[in-house]
Amino acid sequence: MIRDPSSYAYRVALNVAQEWRLRAAQALPHSSDPLETLEGGADPEDSAGQSERQRAVRDAMEALPASVRNAMLLHLHRDMTYEQVAEHMGVSRRAVKRYILKGYAATRAALAELEPARRARTQTESGRER
Repeated sequence: MIRDPSSYAYRVALNVAQEWRLRAAQALPHSSDPLETLEGGADPEDSAGQSERQRAVRDAMEALPASVRNAMLLHLHRDMTYEQVAEHMGVSRRAVKRYILKGYAATRAALAELEPARRARTQTESGRER
């Protein structure tokens, strides 16, 4: 039995507010769009760039901690939901979500590093053609 219901209600509200604040602080924008573009049909001119992107994604995935890499692979390649991945890995759904967000962030960073190099190479090649 609860001795002081108003204190209990206040504590519950405080815990919920703290969890919302924590979620907002950890929220990262993510999508699988960059990963999906690697799977699409490639224009012959883009095949070299596509293999570079695939290599960058593969290298980024290999550099991830095992738990993050496993969560990403289970979710993306085995089409498991976060709950299924959590059960398979023996962790919470929230941990799986964090792992996948970290994986997306690392993949985006690897692709972002690749983009300036690709642009510089394209500009150099277009300069030679003239």
